[in-house]
This record gives sequence, C-alpha cells and structure tokens, in this order.
Amino acid sequence: MVKDIDMMKNMLTLFFENKINRHELGKWAKVEYFKILQGDYIILDKLVLYKFFKILSQSNISENDITDEYPTSIDEIKQINQIINGEQDISFIGMLRINEKNKEEFVIFPELKEIITEWITLGYLSNKHEQLLNDWAETTNSEVITIFDLLISYVNSMINKQTSNAQTEKINHPFGLYLKKEDKDTLVIKKNMEIVLKCLAGELPINVNIFFQKGIPKITLLIS
Repeated sequence: MVKDIDMMKNMLTLFFENKINRHELGKWAKVEYFKILQGDYIILDKLVLYKFFKILSQSNISENDITDEYPTSIDEIKQINQIINGEQDISFIGMLRINEKNKEEFVIFPELKEIITEWITLGYLSNKHEQLLNDWAETTNSEVITIFDLLISYVNSMINKQTSNAQTEKINHPFGLYLKKEDKDTLVIKKNMEIVLKCLAGELPINVNIFFQKGIPKITLLIS
C-alpha cells in the first residue's frame, strides 16, 4: 500500500516535471483534503499532511480580490516539496476533536470505556478485561495507524505501571501522546484516564504538534 507522503512526493514530482498541471494537482489535493475533513484525520499518516493538502488544494483556484481568494504560489508548492523530501524542517500545531462519525466507527469504544471505568472505580481489572486490553495493545505496539491506536497504547501503558502482572512492550513508532500532568501516582493516573476517555468520546479537544525532520513526519498529541 502506497503511503500518503509517497503519493504526495510522486504528485509533486509529476508537477515539477510538467507531467501534470496546477489544475490536476489542486484537484487531487482537494479530494484528499476533504477526506481528512470528513474523518480521515484520525489516520495519523494523513493527519501529518493535513496542512500540505489544504495548501495544495488551492493550487487551481482563480484569483479573486473580492473574496480574498488566491491560488497557491509556486514558492509554497516548492516549500512543501522541500519539506517532505527532507530539505527543510518545520513544525506546526493544531487542535482536533473526535466527531460522532469517527466514534461510531471506533467499534471497541464501548468496551474500552468499560475497561477504563472499571479501572478508575476499582483500581484493577478483571481477568477478561486485562486480557482484552493486552490483546489490543499487542496490535498497537506493532503498528499504530490511528489516533485510537495511540490512545489505547497510552491506556495500556498507564495500567501496566500499576499492575504487576501485566506485560509491557516497548513501543517503537514516530507518534507520541503526552498529558500535561504526568505522574506515577494512582490518583493522577486515574484522572488522566478520565481525560483520555473524554477525548475518545469527543468531549475534549486534542492538541496536535506535527514536526518534519529530514522528511520524516512525527506527531505528538497533548491532552489536558
């Protein structure tokens, strides 16, 4: 499966080789941009390119002084090309909130909510829920694809810190999640769990920090 960043590299290469024009570049980017707006923002590989898709989607619009609309400049297109090809580093921040459509697609949400609620209330998990959480975590440890995967990894990590018989694995991926108030104290962890649960339910926003270094995107979610 071709990654979105590789597809963007390919499209920009075609543009600079005059194999596609502004209209074709803008049309393609607009489709991808609206996919993100409609729910694909939860896919981390797409989220890191959100700003670039937005800029490129305006490549084929006509200049309009009345509505203050202007097409993407060639310098802006060149800068995006330099960033994703590792010639320029950049970072930017934003904020998102999980919407109802995505929450409905997150089929394990009811069970995860039950697990977090059980742990907050009792301070431990039933054998069934502990096994279920570890099964989910095993999947997300090998491949983090969505915001949901990242939040599940965090939940599992926090519970593992308090559960002596839980198995922990080192997570190796370019995505991270942090809370403003980190602590090993059980009460603080329970409070953080409540915050994570509200983010999953779309009740609280998630701050997003995206950083490109040598063409490699990294994303950090900060919740508070």
